[in-house]
Amino acid sequence: MPAQQQAADVSGNYIGQLHRTNKLTNNVTDRDGIGIEIYPDNKLVIEIFRDDTKCTRNITLCQQDISLDLLEEGIQIFKKEIPCNFIDYDNFK
Repeated sequence: MPAQQQAADVSGNYIGQLHRTNKLTNNVTDRDGIGIEIYPDNKLVIEIFRDDTKCTRNITLCQQDISLDLLEEGIQIFKKEIPCNFIDYDNFK
């Protein structure tokens, strides 16, 4: 894993038959921000990311069919784990 990208396990639990791991990530290489990644059965399917340089929050779906329950749970985890305020680099001390 590149030095600029870090990941920490947030939770690993079972939803039905799927084992899911959520990772809290930050990235300062091609974008600057923080987000979560959701890995059912160790395969990345959802990334939700707060980009501080663009002041946006985005969802990336990494496969075509994702259950609404999994997507909604990912959004709840994102809202719980990721601060909603963007970093203001113009006033950063």
